[in-house]
Amino acid sequence: MSEDNRLSIIMHEAASFKLKHGSEDEAACLYEELIKSHGSVETLVGLVRTVAHVDVDKADQDTICNQVS
Repeated sequence: MSEDNRLSIIMHEAASFKLKHGSEDEAACLYEELIKSHGSVETLVGLVRTVAHVDVDKADQDTICNQVS
């Protein structure tokens, strides 16, 4: 397994953990980064599930990540 794949798996697990523990904004940012780098369907589903938990006003991509940073 390549280093890039390991990082992807860790980021996906971290995003899932953050979502389960109420850090939806941070989870959305991790999923967005994964989509930019890998673009898998599983990651897209994670992002959609995450944004569904966030307020509609925060659903804008720039708004979510800028609030976390």
